[in-house]
Amino acid sequence: MTTPRLSAIDHVLFRTVVSALAEPGLPCAVPLWLEEGRLADAIARAIWDPATPVWTAPDLTALPGTPVGAADAAVLYTTGDDAARLGIATIGTPAAPQLAATVLVEPVETRTAVVLDGPGLPTVRATTLPMTVDAIIQRNRRCAFPPLGLDLIVVEGRAVTGLPRTTRVAIA
Repeated sequence: MTTPRLSAIDHVLFRTVVSALAEPGLPCAVPLWLEEGRLADAIARAIWDPATPVWTAPDLTALPGTPVGAADAAVLYTTGDDAARLGIATIGTPAAPQLAATVLVEPVETRTAVVLDGPGLPTVRATTLPMTVDAIIQRNRRCAFPPLGLDLIVVEGRAVTGLPRTTRVAIA
C-alpha cells in the first residue's frame, strides 16, 4: 500500500497538534503564513490518511475524499456542544486502546472554566474550553478508565488546544 506524501503544511500542522497534546489546555498557534482555508479541515487532512473513517456532525461539512463512518470511526468531527456524540464514540479496548477515536472539536460560543491535571502538566492548569458542561462531563465519562478514552483536539481561530485522554478535567 502506498501512503500519500505529506506537504510541508501538513507537517507543520501535525507538529502543532502533537505540541498541543503535549501541553494540555495550552493553545498552540498555527503559523500565520499558513493560508489553508478552514483550519479544522486542514488539520484533519494532515493527521489522518484517506482510508480513515470520519464521523462528521450534521452541521459540519464532510472532509472531501474521506469515508464517513459511525460511532466506531477513528476520527470524530464535531462541535463543543455535542455531548451525545462524545458519549457513544469509541474509546478503544484494553488490548488496543490506540483504536479510540480522536475528536476534532470546533468551538461553540459557550466557554466553560476548567482545571486540568495529569501527564504533561507540571502543576494544575486553570483554563477555559469552548465546550458545554455536558460535553465536558461526557468526555470525562469516556476517559474514566485509562488507557481508554478520547483525545480531543480543539480548533479555535488560528490555535489548536489538545486534551489527551490521560488529562483529568474538573469543572471549576
